[in-house]
Amino acid sequence: MKLSALFWTLPFISFMAGYFLLHSLYIQELQTPNLIGKQLQESLYILSECNLNVRIMAQKESVDLPEGTIINQTPSATTKIKPNQSVFLVICKKPKTSRAPSLIGKSRTEYEQLLKDMPITVKSYALATQHPKGMCLAQLPQPHMTVVDNTLMVYTAVADDSKPVLMPLLIGKTAQQVQEILASYSINLIVTHPAAPEHTCTSCIVNAQRPIAGSIVSFNSQKPLSIEIQTN
Repeated sequence: MKLSALFWTLPFISFMAGYFLLHSLYIQELQTPNLIGKQLQESLYILSECNLNVRIMAQKESVDLPEGTIINQTPSATTKIKPNQSVFLVICKKPKTSRAPSLIGKSRTEYEQLLKDMPITVKSYALATQHPKGMCLAQLPQPHMTVVDNTLMVYTAVADDSKPVLMPLLIGKTAQQVQEILASYSINLIVTHPAAPEHTCTSCIVNAQRPIAGSIVSFNSQKPLSIEIQTN
């Protein structure tokens, strides 16, 4: 009885096997269309016209390309493909943008804690001021504005120990006297002698100076001031 049933099913099995064999041999193949650089909506139309399916394989962030632009495809363009097969696409998307929090007036510890869990890179610049050290004095972009490229610039206060004073008159004094006057300050003294550049002396008289007398200058221990005098 079982053998008889098998004989009855053999013609059907042979027919189906022949059908699928002929279908695989004679079905028309297509060339995969080139979708790179096209928008997703346009690509869907093209693939639909070719009787092909679409699959979104991945999304990658890009600031330069419009969102939805095709940046990669599988199979690649001109590759042979059969109808009803799928083309896998990689499309671009815009990176997530953040709004700049308000940091002005906050200490370094406070604004670093505020930014800790945000996808923002901070570039810090120091400004000499009388404000408390580490305080945020300014920021770019401004509070609540869009942070471009996830980069936020912060300007923080550092101690300003400069002391503005009037440059004294050094002309008419000897080089030795000038050295004694400037000995207690952080000053680089440059002495030139026209007749002999390598000449070093203490009794030569100063006939020129730079900065000139009466100029307002700042004495800063971290940034020594340079004073040039010329002797005769």
